[in-house]
Amino acid sequence: MIKLSVAEFKWKTTEQVYPFEKGATGETLFCKKFTFTNFTRTLNIPHGVGAETNIYRMFGDISNASGYGCPLPAVQYQSFEYAINFSHYNGNISIQSGADHSGGYSGNVYLIYKK
Repeated sequence: MIKLSVAEFKWKTTEQVYPFEKGATGETLFCKKFTFTNFTRTLNIPHGVGAETNIYRMFGDISNASGYGCPLPAVQYQSFEYAINFSHYNGNISIQSGADHSGGYSGNVYLIYKK
């Protein structure tokens, strides 16, 4: 008989080991969740994980006050004005849009990285 033990994984705002995979050369990966509120047009969040090359994967979600949401990076709708650019550069996670999203947009960024 095979017994499996499965624990629920919960993202935290503090560093933790990412248990689902290893890096390309077998190194341990770490992860962290960043939460943001009141997104308007531009938001820079310091990630604090060292060099940009340490970042293995980054994804997120954003939603408005009505609960309508989408994953980050957000797809372009009618024009670039509504697209949401999502990147990391110079020690920051950067979220930018050509449109004003001041109606209460909030979300999360999930970062998987190596040390």
